[in-house]
Amino acid sequence: MNTILLIDYGASRIKIALWDKKKDCLVKSLEVKSPSPTYSERGEVENDPFEYWQILKGVLTNLIEDKYSIESIWLCCEMHGAIFTDHKGNIFSKYIGWRDQRSIFIKKNKSSLFECLLANSEMFFEISGMNLKPGLPFVTLAALTAQGIIPKKVRIFTLADWILWCAGEKNAKINGTLAAATGLYDINNEKWSCSLLKVLGLENTQIIFPKVTNIREPIGTIHYMGQSIKVFGGLGDMQAAMYGATKDRDDSYGINIGTGSQIICNYSDEFHSYETRPGFFNKRKYTVFSHIPSGRVLSSFANFFDEIATSSNGQPFFWHRFYNLTTSEVMDANLNIDLNLFSNNRDQFEGGAIKNIRENNLNHSNFLSSLALSWLLQYVKIIENLDQQKKRNFIIVFGGLGRKVKFVPETLQILLNKEVKIFYPHTGEETLDGLLKLSHLENISTT
Repeated sequence: MNTILLIDYGASRIKIALWDKKKDCLVKSLEVKSPSPTYSERGEVENDPFEYWQILKGVLTNLIEDKYSIESIWLCCEMHGAIFTDHKGNIFSKYIGWRDQRSIFIKKNKSSLFECLLANSEMFFEISGMNLKPGLPFVTLAALTAQGIIPKKVRIFTLADWILWCAGEKNAKINGTLAAATGLYDINNEKWSCSLLKVLGLENTQIIFPKVTNIREPIGTIHYMGQSIKVFGGLGDMQAAMYGATKDRDDSYGINIGTGSQIICNYSDEFHSYETRPGFFNKRKYTVFSHIPSGRVLSSFANFFDEIATSSNGQPFFWHRFYNLTTSEVMDANLNIDLNLFSNNRDQFEGGAIKNIRENNLNHSNFLSSLALSWLLQYVKIIENLDQQKKRNFIIVFGGLGRKVKFVPETLQILLNKEVKIFYPHTGEETLDGLLKLSHLENISTT
């Protein structure tokens, strides 16, 4: 049986599906917990980089021992992470992901290093398409440079090419979607940016970046247990999910609702002042609103309510009640809840807040309904701001949380006066559906 192995290395879960190419059907799917990060008091958030290949190695071992012939692997990864090594590939940092905050703790002229970098935020936006944030590899590289631990010759890996390097592929490549997520890539000229390296004082440092290749070319080969497996993709997980759910439709907004959340649509000129991410074909770009408070924030409220319940000999209730709220309950809510609990949420961080509390409206039912309404109004506000020319008539909601919460489609449809559709992936995951659709492209290289 010739199969395609689809893998999404996410921040909390690694999603895997084996697809029968001839029968065009799912053979099996599984999920593995992602390596757990360690946190330091200095804002450092790191993972053991070698665990990622060990996980894939274990999956391949089981499949090959079960007599599966794996024709190819299609791979996407969480974005905004990097591993830094010397020119021979010997690590001097662990995998540093998007949650890292070390640049805030490093002081430079009485300000934090990150505050100093903000002087270059306009140039950074023009080159990378992104707003400057503490967890980006560009910022992490600045922090490591300030600490004096960058050698004269350095390699920078994303997660995709690092996994292939560990598997023995020394010429691994990546897609531009993952390169752009480092904040070190010029998305307009499609090359690694010398100007951004100069900002960091690294213009004379020899930096080896992964080669960026197009979607139809393999990013490397894994030779394992008698099989030579071509690996494709090396994609950013956000773009893989968007392509899986919408296949680049021009008439819709995509809302990815999971642990984190984004609003994504195909780029047009009126969106030039918003964050931009590269797509897969013909210089296609996406307009993106990222870091929207979602599942991670809701979990904080869930923990609060469930802790009260269990401390009083009751049962946890938050998620069951939240999932089953009705649209009428949500629309009747009257508390205003600010969900910006974390420093990397998209709006200015001053901590969350609850407003419009009155004598008779502070009860758990109204609170949950108000939490739901405040959560959805975030998306409404952004889309109404984007939708000045009324070019897009559909909302496509995807992501695990978006599928689970019953009131989402009807409530959004009322609030936005647009048709709202929930996307249900064939593989069980939007990212894996995106990889599957890409694997069916014509003219995929087999060499």
